[in-house]
Amino acid sequence: FTMVGGVFTSSQGTYLSGNVTITGGTFTHEGTVWFLGGSAEINAPIASFYSVIFQNTAGNIKTLKSNLTITNSLQVSSGGSLLSDGVAHTITLDSATFNMSNATTVFGDEYITIEFTGSGALYSTVTNNAGTFAAHLTSSVTGGGYVYLSGSAAVFTMQPGRTLLINSGAGFYLNGENLTITGVTLVNNGVVRLWGSETITGLD
Repeated sequence: FTMVGGVFTSSQGTYLSGNVTITGGTFTHEGTVWFLGGSAEINAPIASFYSVIFQNTAGNIKTLKSNLTITNSLQVSSGGSLLSDGVAHTITLDSATFNMSNATTVFGDEYITIEFTGSGALYSTVTNNAGTFAAHLTSSVTGGGYVYLSGSAAVFTMQPGRTLLINSGAGFYLNGENLTITGVTLVNNGVVRLWGSETITGLD
């Protein structure tokens, strides 16, 4: 799928397979976009997505070649990986949630940052039921909101060399989930909230 001009607007489900390039025109999607199939490149810096589901099988790689903006939810529901092209890119989740649920999934690498934004008493969820979270994570949710952890995995683990950044006025809530950040750079300019029963491993 390639779009370099014109207008694309949809509130229905859209299935995309193969390489996706959206570099011109106006792309506004208020439904769910499924990125299907095998390995492919995604380059969509000007697109506005509502909900995105990455659904590719184990061993396949979706390569991110641009920033992405999503306003409702991002779900990784199969065993493939989402990696970068070796250039820094940010996936912005504006008042949105993140969910990964397959043991063979690798989400992100040292060049990908997932940033939660928005304002007000909202709660952006990071649900890690299974898989490897290998991106950087930034909470920029302000106005009394938090990014909070959830999921059936016993521990939310970030990979060494990554950064967990809580910006000024933002919050990060463990919500009873254990956290492993060994080798991770923690920059807390906001609020880290706990129940009190959680275990944080790797906090120096």
